[in-house]
Amino acid sequence: MVRISQSTFLQGLTCLAACASLVIAAPLPKHVSRDESVPEESLAPNSPEEESLAQSGPPGPPPKRPKLMIIDTDMLNFVDDPLAIGLANILQTRGEVEILGVISSVFSRYVPPAIDAINTYYKHPYIPTAIQKPVNNDLRDPMYPQVNEYLTGLVNNFPQDVKDGSLTDQPVTLYRQLLAKAPPNSVTIANIGYSDNLYKLLMSKPDSISPLTGHELVKQKVAELVVQANPEGQSFNFVAHDPKFAIYVMTHWPTLATYVPEAIGSEVLLGARLSKLDLKKNPVAYAFTTIEGVGANTPAWDSTAVYFAVRGLDDVYTYERNRGEITFTPDGTASWNYNSPSKLQRSVGLKIQAGTFAKRIEDLLLLKP
Repeated sequence: MVRISQSTFLQGLTCLAACASLVIAAPLPKHVSRDESVPEESLAPNSPEEESLAQSGPPGPPPKRPKLMIIDTDMLNFVDDPLAIGLANILQTRGEVEILGVISSVFSRYVPPAIDAINTYYKHPYIPTAIQKPVNNDLRDPMYPQVNEYLTGLVNNFPQDVKDGSLTDQPVTLYRQLLAKAPPNSVTIANIGYSDNLYKLLMSKPDSISPLTGHELVKQKVAELVVQANPEGQSFNFVAHDPKFAIYVMTHWPTLATYVPEAIGSEVLLGARLSKLDLKKNPVAYAFTTIEGVGANTPAWDSTAVYFAVRGLDDVYTYERNRGEITFTPDGTASWNYNSPSKLQRSVGLKIQAGTFAKRIEDLLLLKP
């Protein structure tokens, strides 16, 4: 996830807000009455092109065998994470990917059931979730208390059976379980949040799940780590938590790592049509409209990374850096060592128009489960 400006970042630090308990009856967005139904015409495709899309979907034929993917997210009260998780579910329905698990790098007890609400809507209620412990009652990122929240709405208004994040596994436990069961060199990890869990995974010791260390397990089972962050400069996902986690992970990752820069997501603006969907049934549309309102667009940072994690370059991306490696200063600022002979790290740039890419992702998000 990417946040907003540095000034807002600092302003948010001065107005920390603690949420003591869950609001049992979270309201729908203020412009949607709990007793009003969304007009039927708003649920239908808006044009013959979209009518065709609803039947066949955008370009990108499903591969013979779906990719295996784990999503590591910092979903809290920004909407790019629900969009990305929804996109991944849609691509799973299309046979392009199998989501092994969705793991949270924050601590809110409400995040796993909210994630499960999204997975359940897309008919994938069995996807396991995990979150860091001990859990807390956060509904918003403490640095951005001024931003609205959608967690209570997802937890209370949509079917889900996780109920509370405290009942889920530790992230490292779930990572080790999923990787231990996976075939060699088969798993893609989409890191669209912080690096805490990946750091702890790499540092994990042999246990009853696997005789391998975390580093050995990753090297044996993970084909690629896709990171929503900049290969040069600062990235929120690298510095918002202790930078040591990102620094260690990105400089010690033993397999291929690909960076999808923030600038791409900042240009790929989407979501306006989601507010026309049934907000009482579609949790992604609900979360989006709660934060952004009707008819607005938002940067698709995390969705651009998930898209690459599933479809690779497709006709969308090109490699801007395909050799060299990332380096860091102690504060988490990245630079790229072009002189390194390493071929395990690379970054991508956008090949098509940002608007074209935005429409493709949004078209996918409009598909029914």
